[in-house]
Amino acid sequence: MSSVAQSAQTTYVRLRVAQHLLAIAAGRVEEFADYRVPVPLPSAPAHLLGLMPLRDRSVPLVALDIFLATAVCCEPRRVVIVVCDGMRVGIVCDEIVGMRDIPNEQLTPLPRSMPNGIHPYVTHEHATDSGVVRVLDVSALLAAARVRKP
Repeated sequence: MSSVAQSAQTTYVRLRVAQHLLAIAAGRVEEFADYRVPVPLPSAPAHLLGLMPLRDRSVPLVALDIFLATAVCCEPRRVVIVVCDGMRVGIVCDEIVGMRDIPNEQLTPLPRSMPNGIHPYVTHEHATDSGVVRVLDVSALLAAARVRKP
């Protein structure tokens, strides 16, 4: 038996949206999908792109670049399907960077100088060789984006 205590860690899916490197707890991620043009929703805000068919169901898509009012770097290519608060929603991203275990003690509180658009939807940060990864609060994001359970 080892005398070294194991630290608690969480597995995150990392994704890129415009200039942001973001992370979502892997336990919230159901699957990944290629982006397909969604069926628009009448009177929906611009960041709710519509319903994307995915096998036998349709998934509402949230465009984080539009919602966060960040520069759009390229056409959407991937969708991270998340399950949260009884909803199944697709988060559109430029790239799925990969998965990574992050020890909880390496997550740091948010700085006050963080961009305002993203601040309410992020819980922590983690410094990496490729930049700062911000952990998304999926529940807060979907509530603010006005994605509601049908």
